Amino acid sequence: MSEHTELLPELSKVYQALVLASSLDEVKKIHDASKAIAAYARAQDMSLEMQNTAAEMNLRAKRKLGEMIRNIDKHKGGRPPKSSNVSEGSAEASVSDSQLTPRPKLKDLGISKSLSSRCQKIADIPEEEFEEHLAEQKDAGKELTTTTVLRISKKKQSQKEAEQHQQEQEAREDQLQAIADSDGSVVVGDLSELIRDGLKFRCLYANPRWPIQGSEDPDAVSFDALLDMPISHLVEEQAHLHLWVPVPLLMEGLSLLKKWGFEYRDMFTWCQGEVKKDLSVQPQANTRLFWANSHMVLLLGVRGELSFVNTHLPSFLVAKRGKYGSVPEQVQFMVEEASPGPRLELFATQPHKDWYVWGPALDY
Repeated sequence: MSEHTELLPELSKVYQALVLASSLDEVKKIHDASKAIAAYARAQDMSLEMQNTAAEMNLRAKRKLGEMIRNIDKHKGGRPPKSSNVSEGSAEASVSDSQLTPRPKLKDLGISKSLSSRCQKIADIPEEEFEEHLAEQKDAGKELTTTTVLRISKKKQSQKEAEQHQQEQEAREDQLQAIADSDGSVVVGDLSELIRDGLKFRCLYANPRWPIQGSEDPDAVSFDALLDMPISHLVEEQAHLHLWVPVPLLMEGLSLLKKWGFEYRDMFTWCQGEVKKDLSVQPQANTRLFWANSHMVLLLGVRGELSFVNTHLPSFLVAKRGKYGSVPEQVQFMVEEASPGPRLELFATQPHKDWYVWGPALDY
C-alpha cells in the first residue's frame, strides 16, 4: 500500500488544480505534471490501478487542453483596437490587463501540432462516451492509454465518413432518377438551383463561348465571368472536368480549370477536317496571325484521384465541324465512357440523354 500513499496526495492536488484551471498555460502545466506522475508510476512498476489513476488524470488534462485549444482564436491577440467613438477614461474604454496581454502562441507554451491534434481529438469525443471508456477499461483491468482513447475518435471519424459516403451515393441515385423521370435529360435554368438543392457531379463537360480577340461574337462570355462561376460548389471531391479551349486561349483555359478547383492532367485534340478516301486529312482551318488553326483542345481537369472508367479511348478525333461550328457530338459520347455520373454539361445548346444540362441558349 506504500505506493498508493506515496502518489495519492500528488494526484489529488493535480485533480483539484485541473478543476480550477482557467488558462491554457495552467492546463498545459497540469498536463505535464500528470504525465510525469504517470511515467513515474510505470517506472516504479506500481499496481495497474495506481498507473491507471495517474493516466486518467493525464487524459482528463489532455481533454481539457483540447477543449481550450479548439475554442480559442490562435491567430489573433494583443491590444484590442480603440474605438474612435469611445473617449479616454469612459467605462467602455476601460480594459483589463488580461485583455491587453497578447495571447500566447501554442508553440510558446510547448504545445506541438501533434499534441494539439491529439488533445482536440480527445475533446471531440462526447463526454458520455469518454467517461464510459475510462470506466470500462478500469473495470476490465486494462491499461488506460492515449492510444485506446484515440481509437474512439478514429472510429467515430470512420463512421462519419461512411455516413457521408452513403449520403453522396443516395444523392447520386436521386440525380440519376431525376434524369430517368424527365425522359433522359434535366434542363437546368439556374446553377444556383443545383447548389441550393445540394446536387454535386462527378463529370462536367463545358464548351464556353470564349472571348477570342478579333471576334465579334455577341454571345461570348468574358473571362472574368467564367472565373466567377460557382463550379467548385457543384462537384464532388472526386470528379472530372472536360473543358473545350481554343488554342489561342490555352493559358486562359488552364487558369480557368485551376480556378474551378481542378488539376490539369491530360488533353484531347479535335482535328477539324475529314479523312478522304485515300486516308489523307483535309483540314478545316481558321486563319489567324500564325498557324492556320485546324484543331481545338479538350483539357482534362481532375479533382481528387478519379481515374477514367475506360482507359483505352484515343486522345484525338478527326471530324468535321457541326452546325454553326459546333464540336462533334461523338466527343461527348467518349466523355460518357471516360467519366462516371452524375454528369453536368455547361453551355449546352440542346438537351442530352442521361445528362443535366445548363446553358444560356437552352429553352427551359
